[in-house]
Amino acid sequence: MRDCKQVEIAVWGYGLESYLSEEAPPPPMNVPGTTQGTMVENPEFKTWQRQDRQLAGWILSSLSEGALVHVVGLRSARDILSALETNFASRSTAKVMQYRQLVQNMKEESLPMKTLFDLLGSVGCKISNDEQILHILGGLGRDYDPVVCAVTSRVVPWKVPDVSSFLLSFESRIETTRNSS
Repeated sequence: MRDCKQVEIAVWGYGLESYLSEEAPPPPMNVPGTTQGTMVENPEFKTWQRQDRQLAGWILSSLSEGALVHVVGLRSARDILSALETNFASRSTAKVMQYRQLVQNMKEESLPMKTLFDLLGSVGCKISNDEQILHILGGLGRDYDPVVCAVTSRVVPWKVPDVSSFLLSFESRIETTRNSS
């Protein structure tokens, strides 16, 4: 979904999250009428259906053309979301595995580590601060042993931006020392 966060904000803002889950089934379409044995249209169902279709419209309007083909003919927000989850779950799993493999095989010349962590986050796989630092340090060569020792021996845990700044400063110092020799 192109604007998934906007749709999610609208869904929660209007209190319609139950439309996307099995928690709140729709009210019955018809209810007993005033005359015994008759059924009449349930006004609660009409209200529910109107909100559901509006939510479905928000979801559909946020989809790319490639995603729209997976939901052609579906009308309820729950059905649309379910079809999207079914169609893209295996792809997301494959992407998570692909990105994790890239992180494990990280070399200094490849994609920036932050880019890989961001990619993992974009497919729903959040990597903790400590795990990110572990991967960053694991990808460093012997020249960076002083950095690894400094980061791993500190009592107060480092944050990724601090480790990145420290690494840049250390690399700058190495370059300065090499150039002056």
